Amino acid sequence: MQNLIYLIIMALAGGAGWYAGSWSGRDAKSAVAAAQVAGKEIEGSREKIQTDLDSKIKTLTLAHDAELVQLQSKFDGESAGWKTTLAARDDRIKALNGSAKTFRQQADDLSGQLAAAKSPEESKALKARIAELETKANKAEVESAGVVCSKQTVPDDMLAALRGVAP
Repeated sequence: MQNLIYLIIMALAGGAGWYAGSWSGRDAKSAVAAAQVAGKEIEGSREKIQTDLDSKIKTLTLAHDAELVQLQSKFDGESAGWKTTLAARDDRIKALNGSAKTFRQQADDLSGQLAAAKSPEESKALKARIAELETKANKAEVESAGVVCSKQTVPDDMLAALRGVAP
């Protein structure tokens, strides 16, 4: 009988252990299931965020490419205008030198008339006209010198800062 009691106690202890073990296993299983659901929700939100980021990157890339095309076309237009200006600079130098010479000649002619001026008002008007012609001649000469200067090569180290590179 004593063995039967031990056997019943052992059966009850085994049942209690199995019941207690299965109870704690349920908590772990439900925690794993909840973690899997949360993981799927997080994965879904990550995919949504990634899709949004990809579309924003695509939009920004398209805008950047369009801006590059616009800048390139603007640069091409300005380059063509610049090349036209450079091609015409010899003619411009000749025209400016001719204008300066004409202004100087007119000023010299008026200087001759200044000595024969009959009244102070006429003398004052001639002096003002001579000064105006001298100013125009000086301006034409300075501009001509600037255009002549544009033919000179600029050293690379002076242009490096404009290009945004080290000399």
